[in-house]
Amino acid sequence: MIRTLMLASTILAAAPASTQALPAANPFARASTLPYQAPPFDRITDADYKPAIEAGMADSLAAVRTIADDPAASTFDNVIVAMERQGRLLARAQAAFGQVTQANTNPTLGYQTPAEIFHPLHFECESTGVASAWPTLRKNPGSMPG
Repeated sequence: MIRTLMLASTILAAAPASTQALPAANPFARASTLPYQAPPFDRITDADYKPAIEAGMADSLAAVRTIADDPAASTFDNVIVAMERQGRLLARAQAAFGQVTQANTNPTLGYQTPAEIFHPLHFECESTGVASAWPTLRKNPGSMPG
């Protein structure tokens, strides 16, 4: 559990402060229907990555904040299961971005990693990130399994 929460805090500390819905036309807006949910690279443009990753970070941060602010005692379902279910948009966008930039880059995508592109967002949201939710998520450690 601690590994999952620490990983989430690392990823989500860079989430943007404001949330905007991802346009339905963005290929990352919904799960792929291709085998193994492979990204639809034929429909993805360079301009699709940043809004999808930003929306994914915002969605994940909001989900983790909801989990942290839940007044109910911590249980496997309301912490672990909920943490595992959040972040799907972010995972889709980051996985495709990583595959493309490792295989074939261009002047738009450059040689930047997601951390280099979104580095300014980390400072914008550092005080409201998951790290600040850590004490709340550990509110009832005796009720958590293992």
